[in-house]
Parts: sequence; C-alpha cells; structure tokens
Amino acid sequence: MLLQFSKLKNLPVFTQSGIKLGQIFDIEIDLDSQSILRYVVKRGIVSRETLLIHRGQVVVITDEKIIVEDAVVKDGRTMKIKEAVVQPATGISARE
Repeated sequence: MLLQFSKLKNLPVFTQSGIKLGQIFDIEIDLDSQSILRYVVKRGIVSRETLLIHRGQVVVITDEKIIVEDAVVKDGRTMKIKEAVVQPATGISARE
C-alpha cells in the first residue's frame, strides 16, 4: 500500500487500547535508508505539544488512522499508562 504525505498528514493516531494521541503533523526521515524514522504527532489544535513516535511503535497504518503500541506497565494486578515522552520535533522533516 502506498500513502502520500498529503494523506498521511492529519491522520489521527490512536493507541491499541483506543486512546487518541493526536494527529500526524510531520515526519522525520532517515536519509541513509530513505525511510520514515519518526512520526511527529501534534496533541491538539491549541497545544504546541508534540509526541515523537518511532516507526517501531507503529502497529498499523490505514488510510483512516494510525495505531501505535500502548505504553503501559504492569504493576501487580493493575496496568498503568506510562507518561508519554513529549519532545519538540527536530532534524530534517518533510513539510507542506
């Protein structure tokens, strides 16, 4: 399946458990392998906060959404969601 960046941009990003993380805002490309290294996810319309999702965390990409691994830690009989790593996007990126 091929997907153009214009269609990838603004795709909603969800965890496997259905938590919405935001929308694809940008990508970071590994120039050596010419492949996407990380997806930059914008948390909200007003928020400047972004998440960097490594390609290894992606479970599935469709033309409607991206699903990524849950960030959970087992703690006895309960599961706690780990705090997401929030970083500003850096490096070379593809922007429209």
